[in-house]
Amino acid sequence: MAEQNESILESLKDIQSLRGLLKSEMSINGPKEGEVIAKIKAYNDAPASPDGGDVVFLGVGLRITDGRESNRMGRGPAANKSRPSDRVELRRKYNEGNWIGGTGGSFPEATADEQSHGEVLFPGESVVYEMKISEADLPYLDIRVEGSVSRRHLFHISQPMEALKAWTQPLVVETFRALDAIDFYTPLLSIVDVMPTFGPQTTLAEIDAFRAAAGKARDHVGKARQELSSCGNKDV
Repeated sequence: MAEQNESILESLKDIQSLRGLLKSEMSINGPKEGEVIAKIKAYNDAPASPDGGDVVFLGVGLRITDGRESNRMGRGPAANKSRPSDRVELRRKYNEGNWIGGTGGSFPEATADEQSHGEVLFPGESVVYEMKISEADLPYLDIRVEGSVSRRHLFHISQPMEALKAWTQPLVVETFRALDAIDFYTPLLSIVDVMPTFGPQTTLAEIDAFRAAAGKARDHVGKARQELSSCGNKDV
């Protein structure tokens, strides 16, 4: 029984370690006219997962407590909030394609209830709070960043169908064959070969050679674009 309890505690520690991915930092500028400007940044330091299982934090916000018995701050200072690093492409993946599996629609990136409790931070996203605080109040304050790990996102699973690779791989192979057949890279390499290190010592002859190579590459790219378009219209 003791070994089983220890195993459960170890598993719980692994889950609790996810809390460490909600990072925060604070800077204080001032004082000026008896006030300081406090800036607090909370961010999700988790990596994004391609196949579900994202660590998403819900209900992210600030808890500000005045340690004095009189709690003279009342409701606390007003804060200006900004979202400098929202990842639209990461959120969008939850609504891509057509959903077949019930009447409730696809997996929503964030429900109305989740949004009502505070900020929703996907991997790499952050929220910044900026507020003015009385210099006299500052020593008595306890400011904390709080949030919860979303079980809904953490346990979301997205499994690609392996059988489709037999159909998609030939398309990829054919694309590389087409690139090789039209000699896609040679003009680019020829430009690199004659590209001078531009500076006071660069000669007119070097510039002319570079201009000639760039002109040939431009013509080749135009022809290659037409050939690639014709390859794309063929049945593989």
